[in-house]
Amino acid sequence: MMEKGFINKLILHDRGRKNTSKWGLVLSGGGTKGAYEIGVWKALQKIGIPLNGISGTSIGALNAALFLCCDLKKIEEIYRNIKLTDVLPVAGNIDADKNIFDPSNLLVITREFLSQHGLDNAPLRNMLSKYLDIEKIYTSPLDLGIVTYNVKTREAFELFKEDIEKEKLLDYLLASANFPIYKTHNVDGKRFWDGGLYDNMPFNPLIERGYTHLVVVDINGIGQTRRIENADKVFLKMINCSEPLGGTFEFNRDRIERNMKLGYLDTLKAFHKLFGSYFFFRRPAFNDLLLRFDLDTIWGLETAAKIYGLDRCRIYKADEFLDELEHSYDETKRKYMNDSAVVLWRKAGINHWKNILAEFGMTALIHSFMENPVRRTGSLAKTFTDAADAANAIIALKNYRKL
Repeated sequence: MMEKGFINKLILHDRGRKNTSKWGLVLSGGGTKGAYEIGVWKALQKIGIPLNGISGTSIGALNAALFLCCDLKKIEEIYRNIKLTDVLPVAGNIDADKNIFDPSNLLVITREFLSQHGLDNAPLRNMLSKYLDIEKIYTSPLDLGIVTYNVKTREAFELFKEDIEKEKLLDYLLASANFPIYKTHNVDGKRFWDGGLYDNMPFNPLIERGYTHLVVVDINGIGQTRRIENADKVFLKMINCSEPLGGTFEFNRDRIERNMKLGYLDTLKAFHKLFGSYFFFRRPAFNDLLLRFDLDTIWGLETAAKIYGLDRCRIYKADEFLDELEHSYDETKRKYMNDSAVVLWRKAGINHWKNILAEFGMTALIHSFMENPVRRTGSLAKTFTDAADAANAIIALKNYRKL
């Protein structure tokens, strides 16, 4: 069941105006962070947004092409199995679980870049040739728009599929996704680099084509964003990632899986199908929380859950969320009862000290607030507002359990 009041109003608002709405999806560039856009696509299919076309830059252009010719299950499989060597011709010792621009990888990448005078995009071409069905892309009823950038003339190419000969579509897709660590990509005697150098979020090509409703996905990729033309005439729904998505070239499978899940959950929340400030609840579950606590306390509970490290890539029921949060607090209190922050830091090691201090500080703050309620609104609470809100919410949860 979709959220009828909101979504149907969006889709059907122009009945009586001969259904003049045109819905477009805009996919930004950002390397492997593009996994997030797969989750967005999955959510839009579930909601039932009637898309007429997609425009994309860089990985957004590649994803758009995949959406036109592959089913969702196949695209998810591609992302779950993608390897560094599918994209980059790197022979050196690279830690593929880290961003290739991580300091530990930077020396190898720089050496490869200099020795090859720019990296060859042949691995990416081979992978795309394996999965893209050009005929399906051209027979799809959806528009496909891409952006690339002419290095010599400093001119943007904003093209739709009908502007490109079938046998050259793959080349233009590679041109759009030709991140500057690659050699320039040559098409028709012209040298191209990544379209993000001109417009990493190409909504204007769709607007110029008569699109009235845009769903725009921002994955915080490197590049420029152009000003929206005729912004007052376009309905625009932004899908923003609710946490950092990692590096531009990061092939860690857990990260890719998480980003796909986040894209799905963030999109459902953007269209009012899920609720919560940081975690995700369906409407009945969130209403259940509202029957027990006010909005400020719910926000504090979510802040506490964030501090205690509850998994946010899932949809919670109310009791499930409260039980897990209370259990985390009780376990943390038991663990920290006899140790100081310094001792805990030494036990945990440098890699986890921030989490240890946050959890220890929360436990100490809650204990302080319970001992002296006046402190709940005192100078300490005003200095550390998020932690104080979380601590007060835990106290409210404990009090609720006593009713």
